[in-house]
Amino acid sequence: MPEQQGTLDFRTDRARIDQLDQSIIALLRQRLEISRSIQQRRTETGGARIAEGREEAVIGRYRDALGGTGGALAETLLRLCRGTEPGRTRP
Repeated sequence: MPEQQGTLDFRTDRARIDQLDQSIIALLRQRLEISRSIQQRRTETGGARIAEGREEAVIGRYRDALGGTGGALAETLLRLCRGTEPGRTRP
């Protein structure tokens, strides 16, 4: 019966991962709203919608914290916040 015990342990861990995913999604939605607000204010005042230097800093921060894949994650996050993620409409 050790398999059953392992399955129960996975269920608990997977439930926790699901909870974490929901928290991450909620935080990403907050980030999206703030990013959109910044983009709108920048364009309304004649600025560029995107600040490339800022984006490079974000990518570097993620890369430093999570390694090379962290940089790729940051790039995806930035595309999402710009509304340029393929196959997605802005929520």
